[in-house]
Amino acid sequence: MIGNRDLKKYSEKVDEDYASFLEDFWEFITSIYPRVFTKQTHYAIYDDHIPFLKKGIPITELIDFQYPCWYRIKYALDKCSAQSL
Repeated sequence: MIGNRDLKKYSEKVDEDYASFLEDFWEFITSIYPRVFTKQTHYAIYDDHIPFLKKGIPITELIDFQYPCWYRIKYALDKCSAQSL
């Protein structure tokens, strides 16, 4: 869910218990890929990565929820980018 041609990934809103790891992650990733990753948040994501965070395993989920082809028939190779992957 991050291989799209016009990738723009926003930080996730999470419980304060996990904020330290994610702040460090986003500080790092936005310094390397500022065109793609932003610390601005759009969504609170509660998905299968949360149990890992609860166990102390540092993890985040990289999903571009703004991607219009996500799970649609128009999702084809011309909408993907190996570079963003």
